[in-house]
Amino acid sequence: MVPRSTVGLSAICVLIWFCLTAAGFVAWEQYETTPGRSSAAPRPRSPSGFDWEIVMFIHPHCPCTRASLAELDRFAHGVGPSILTRVVLVIPYGAPANWEQGQTRDTLKQSGLLQVSCDVGGVEARLAGATTSGVVLVYHSTGRVVFQGGITGARGRLGDNPGRQALGAIIAGGEPQTRKTPVFGCPLFDAVVCVRRDESEMPCKR
Repeated sequence: MVPRSTVGLSAICVLIWFCLTAAGFVAWEQYETTPGRSSAAPRPRSPSGFDWEIVMFIHPHCPCTRASLAELDRFAHGVGPSILTRVVLVIPYGAPANWEQGQTRDTLKQSGLLQVSCDVGGVEARLAGATTSGVVLVYHSTGRVVFQGGITGARGRLGDNPGRQALGAIIAGGEPQTRKTPVFGCPLFDAVVCVRRDESEMPCKR
């Protein structure tokens, strides 16, 4: 017969494990659904010569951004040549050579529909008001911004979401339900962390 004290101790241990597990799930869910810092108001730009220009600014080592890139790549497969789809890798000043290389960069190389460029020092990103990795800006042929925000519903989550719906509505010539959505990703300008790390990935930080 098992002593009553042992049964009681086992029950307490199970209860503690359950509480810790539940707390972990709650904390992770809160983290996934907490957006990055809101972007500043973007400035208009010179016309690109395309009907629409879609630009995503990313931190090359933000794992959350992979879902955003997957959504953008999927979207690019459904549009015509009159739409320019760009991905801009924001690279801090003083970063080592080839700092932007990693899993995200390799994924981009496999996509033949996304034009990729590097933004050393984040000059273009700052002019666009971009602050969080994965932010998308849609420019009309006149150069004015008609959408700014993220195209995932949470960190690293694929699937239907308000940002993706807005892109589809705008490109189709309709009126989107919103023209600004939250962005779920790493900060683009955490220069101290970015420059000092040489790992292929970094944890998302806010």
